[in-house]
Amino acid sequence: MKPSDIPEQRPYDMNGLVEARREFEEAIKNTMHRIAIDTYMGSSEPEQYREALSQAFERYFNNMKGATNSSPSDIEELITAEINRQRSLYSSIEALKPHFDSVKPLDPAYIYADPYWSHGPSYGVNVEINGTRFYALPRVPCSTDEYVTVKQAPVPANIVLINHDIILMLPYREDPSDETRLQLNKLLGTSGKVTEEDIHEPIHIQKNYLWVHSDEKIDDHRINQLMEKYGADAFMVGYPARNIAIIYTGTEETMERLWKSTYFDREIWRRYGWYE
Repeated sequence: MKPSDIPEQRPYDMNGLVEARREFEEAIKNTMHRIAIDTYMGSSEPEQYREALSQAFERYFNNMKGATNSSPSDIEELITAEINRQRSLYSSIEALKPHFDSVKPLDPAYIYADPYWSHGPSYGVNVEINGTRFYALPRVPCSTDEYVTVKQAPVPANIVLINHDIILMLPYREDPSDETRLQLNKLLGTSGKVTEEDIHEPIHIQKNYLWVHSDEKIDDHRINQLMEKYGADAFMVGYPARNIAIIYTGTEETMERLWKSTYFDREIWRRYGWYE
């Protein structure tokens, strides 16, 4: 075979690939936002979500020249999971009503009180509880390193409640009344502390979740062991020296394939300054 017979191998345009990935990520976010808004409005349009994301995936696949592990079936999985997540979120918000004088979710098309937490493409919503604006978002099961405070951003929201379907936060500068605090305390019940030999600081036990401050990164596997040991749905670890906190909710193995392949990033510690 002569050299002239060998087909020309064109190099990948890395800038083009990065842009293609960014566009596809944006399409996923837009679809997730639409699902959140429609759920709030009491409707659901799975076919429209599927069509919009399928068109975006086709462009992404072509731009990547097939160099992606994602497939059209992953779109169906993600859409179905997010619809269920948003429905469960609003069911959890509804379940708060007997515990407070008033509970009102606000339109998720807008953020009225920003939590300053990064939480992937799944959208949250402000919830007005007794006139104070809280922030509620879906707890994504089986995700590691998904919920992270934004470094050097304004003060992140305080975690109030976590259970299987919801993470409830109190944004910075929102100040509940004494009556609201009393009602919250009744809902959350008692808390306590435990110690573990390999964790320098005491671990705080809240209803359904754990939290601790640490100077050193705690191994993901160890975090999951402790969650299982204490029957927790999440473990919030604050790293004061790094000015970040992370809410762990399990491991990433059973996260939806499209979410995991597009968003999950093992280099998160580099992005958030652990190696600085």
